Amino acid sequence: MTDVWTMALILARTASFIALFPPWAGRNLPQLVKVGLAVALTVFWMGSVPLTANLPSNWFSICVTAAREVLVGGVLAQVLGLSLVPARIAGTYIAQEMGLTFAALTSPIDNQASDPVSQIFEATTLALFFVLDGHHFVFRVLDASWTTAPCGGGWPTLIWARCATAATGSVEVGLAIAASIGVVLAIVSFWLALTTRVAPQMHVFAWGASIRIVVGLIALLVFLPELLLACGRALMSRQAMFLLN
Repeated sequence: MTDVWTMALILARTASFIALFPPWAGRNLPQLVKVGLAVALTVFWMGSVPLTANLPSNWFSICVTAAREVLVGGVLAQVLGLSLVPARIAGTYIAQEMGLTFAALTSPIDNQASDPVSQIFEATTLALFFVLDGHHFVFRVLDASWTTAPCGGGWPTLIWARCATAATGSVEVGLAIAASIGVVLAIVSFWLALTTRVAPQMHVFAWGASIRIVVGLIALLVFLPELLLACGRALMSRQAMFLLN
């Protein structure tokens, strides 16, 4: 009976992790694939996870323990999903400076609304995530969680610390990725303001938006290698931050 209870807890954490991890969340991945992946991982880990989850004596303890495993899996999924947030922040900042925030599209990672530049950055980072074996890293972290937070044990304080660190650093990393293009667009904004000051008859709203878009697109093409390298470095650094072992 203890084996069945431990298997149920492993399935609860694994299923919640797969259901809430951003690249797999939503309708992008079929539900049958998610269920099959959760069951396969549960069967795989059943023989290696320590059997520390004793069967509770009442239904209230059973519900609390199962809810705890669901929360641990969900928190791990959201924290690891923060590794993809800097690219969205960088793309949103660049699109805002270019004046492209009026075009709302669906994000390739989740069902949130995003702009065209942010969508390109997210899709590129998602491709880098699989190229750099990020999916293997995700399963490695989930495997290490059975040692850090055993089934049926107390709530691991280490997860809260990593949540705070990841949440506070995502904005800084995203702005660092977009720094090169941000400087170029800031110079363009300063030039437009100076031109309007010198020649008031030239209406900045009539031609300024087109110049910002053209300069932004040229800067994206010029700095494309550096942007890809920055996204890859940010992804690898975030992965290193989330190591649990």
